[in-house]
Amino acid sequence: MAANGAMYRGARALRFVGLRLPLLCLPSLLLFLPGVLRLAERAYQWVARRRHRWNRCPNDNCFPHSG
Repeated sequence: MAANGAMYRGARALRFVGLRLPLLCLPSLLLFLPGVLRLAERAYQWVARRRHRWNRCPNDNCFPHSG
């Protein structure tokens, strides 16, 4: 959460955090170019929907389920 109380999600969160980390500062500035944030949001959502497919556990038992 930002100091002003705003909460960022998706590519906007990457932009917010990236501006505060020295190694990500320059790449984060690209997200301010016109149209880039919209593309980054789409890419972020695409990855978010598929992230569990890419991080498979060999026996599907890596993360114990509670309950």
